[in-house]
Amino acid sequence: MEFITSKKSIIAFIIYVFFSISSYSQNTSSSEIFSKDYPVFLSELKDVLNVNANANAKKIYKRFLKNQEYYSDKERKKNY
Repeated sequence: MEFITSKKSIIAFIIYVFFSISSYSQNTSSSEIFSKDYPVFLSELKDVLNVNANANAKKIYKRFLKNQEYYSDKERKKNY
């Protein structure tokens, strides 16, 4: 009987740790609300992506900046 009780408490502890870690990972400062003003949005996006050391994200941002002149105002509003 003691084995079953300790087994339940170990399983409960593992579940508690799992949910604690998963909820902690959601509390990052990168999940912020961007400005509705397009130039300010680009500046904020650059700041967020510069914090990230991901080279692929920086490459995508550079490509996005290069192509931004082709976006209409309606398409720009979809981006943020």
